[in-house]
Amino acid sequence: MIAQLKPFEDSFYQMVFHKLKKIDVLVLCEGKTETELIKALLNKMHKLETLKVIGITDCQGINNISQLTQALLSLIKLSRKLKTVAILIDAETETPQNRIRMIMDSLKSRGIKISREPEKCCKQTYKTIISVNNKKVILIVSISGIFTTPKERHTIEDHIVKLIGEQKVRENKSRLLEVTLKVLEKADVKKLKQAFPHIYCMFINIFKEYKILQELNNVIDETLEVLEEKLRELSSL
Repeated sequence: MIAQLKPFEDSFYQMVFHKLKKIDVLVLCEGKTETELIKALLNKMHKLETLKVIGITDCQGINNISQLTQALLSLIKLSRKLKTVAILIDAETETPQNRIRMIMDSLKSRGIKISREPEKCCKQTYKTIISVNNKKVILIVSISGIFTTPKERHTIEDHIVKLIGEQKVRENKSRLLEVTLKVLEKADVKKLKQAFPHIYCMFINIFKEYKILQELNNVIDETLEVLEEKLRELSSL
């Protein structure tokens, strides 16, 4: 199930108190385009049944990195259930390496401990563990942009061009998202993986971390059942 949250700036605290208890994974997207693409790609993968609820929210632009990292701090403190947060953000004029470093520096400046250096999961997706007050959360960051083309700025539009073609992008500037979603709906998964490899890498790591957590919880549940049974046996003696 996908939980569509309101734009981040307007709804964060309301989301924390009213919806966060139901969310297994939270994905923070830079803007509306990324939010809609994430929802469409997740539905295309047919793997939503592996997660109870995935929350997706729009962070409303690149200038909100500072606000986004402050929000992560609040999430870690307020949520008992949330174990994985993913971020999808444009590279803009930076390399993916510089972009991830900017995010890590912003987290550190707000007292969020980086338990390990970001691990490169694929070319433009990184994973690390962040913690506040001994509470640990998996953080996955995917950087949008195709760097084989000589452009000043690298954004999610690079990947849209790869999917629908440069001519369609030029012809449909005013309704680019609508056209992109129609093409995406009809495209096969192989083509989508080629157009959005960093997003698919992000998905893979989200599902992997969630599966590990579920397996760990199952082991804990089984262990508790055994202990409870032993305690019942002892009390009956």
